[in-house]
Amino acid sequence: MTTRLLRHQRLVAVLALLLATGITARATAESALQHFAEKQVAGGEKDFMIVRHLTLRGSNEAIGKKLAEIAATRHGFELSADTSEQTKKRWTFYKKHYPNHFARAAGVAEYFGAPVAGPVDTTALWYNMNLAPACSVVYYPPAYTASGHAMLSRNYDFSTETYAEMRGTEPPPGMRPWTADPYVIEVYPDQGFASLYVCAYDLLGGCLDGVNEKGLTVALLSNRDPFGVSQPAPSKAPRAGLSEIELTRFMLDRCATVSEVRKLLETTPVYYSMMPCHYIIGDRTGASVVFEYSTDLEERFLTDGKGAPQVITNHPVHQYETDGKKKISAGDSFSRFRALEGQIAAAPKTRTTDDIKKTNACVKARSSAGQRVAGLPARLNRTFWHSMYDCSDGSMEVDFYLGEDASAPGGERRSGYLKFQLDNSATAKANDR
Repeated sequence: MTTRLLRHQRLVAVLALLLATGITARATAESALQHFAEKQVAGGEKDFMIVRHLTLRGSNEAIGKKLAEIAATRHGFELSADTSEQTKKRWTFYKKHYPNHFARAAGVAEYFGAPVAGPVDTTALWYNMNLAPACSVVYYPPAYTASGHAMLSRNYDFSTETYAEMRGTEPPPGMRPWTADPYVIEVYPDQGFASLYVCAYDLLGGCLDGVNEKGLTVALLSNRDPFGVSQPAPSKAPRAGLSEIELTRFMLDRCATVSEVRKLLETTPVYYSMMPCHYIIGDRTGASVVFEYSTDLEERFLTDGKGAPQVITNHPVHQYETDGKKKISAGDSFSRFRALEGQIAAAPKTRTTDDIKKTNACVKARSSAGQRVAGLPARLNRTFWHSMYDCSDGSMEVDFYLGEDASAPGGERRSGYLKFQLDNSATAKANDR
């Protein structure tokens, strides 16, 4: 047997061993981040919320591996031993349609010593459980802002309850509310656009709102039929395709313009594990669109912003318009929609950031969510954050809810507006990709 053949056989054996253990040569070589930084920017142990800012630069594998470490060591995340055909289909889907996320999931697998694309699902890092948002968002084209920059302004409204309370059971000791640990994440991956976004619920793929280096901005909101004509049919488990919380990150990874988003959403498989969501997407040119799907996932709808400020709350925009012949007068979602439209109409055409903040403040959540579990205090509906994204410079201003305080303005402790911005030198290099 020749020396060359022996070397070849040894190489084949080594590769087989690596593949059998789920560790590829590429993942091993790229498991170290080029840069990582973390800072606690708002809240603390005595507050409702702790907000942390993460900056990650490197390969998608390395980013996934680091997020797995944070999920495991800080939030107690553990891989589930459950396996199914859906897990295999999910791996196949990501590898073919979303390689950026496949690589991040491979990094999670490496951290836990699990096989890549194996029987165990490492494609999500859920913490504080699951998702059911309710919000109000406005996209402003450049012609409607004083800066001449397109802006997205979002209220993220939710309950202060835990996942256990939402299900009507007493929470285990020490269980934190669903949205008690949001992250502001800044990522500069080797493949895909750099992006700045607010993350909750799923540390790996979760994105509630954000902007990327190309000036594309996106936010998700729950989408409920207020008249119960369309009943949701959630999958209640992960499956092949993009869940309601993954679709936002997918768009930021892959798209530079609303036109590109439109094409991508025509065929991308989507599903919802908890409730239907809809999305508002805008870019730096002034183009915007609302994307919605039917509760049975058989139909998709795109509502164009037509170059004017576009409003979205929590009812299907394509189905129940709030102006013209289909004006609707009932329901909280419609009330917020009309209030936003009224504020927009009353404000100067070229709005300052203070004007934009005032508009979203008029629909700030302040109601009680009620008491689900006997003996536990009533949970509250609050605006957990108001974020404003600038599509031209890739920046975000965001104000977080920290708790109740009768002596504070509005009866709440809040962080005040914090500013974050993508690294322009890094994104300038990325623009050459």
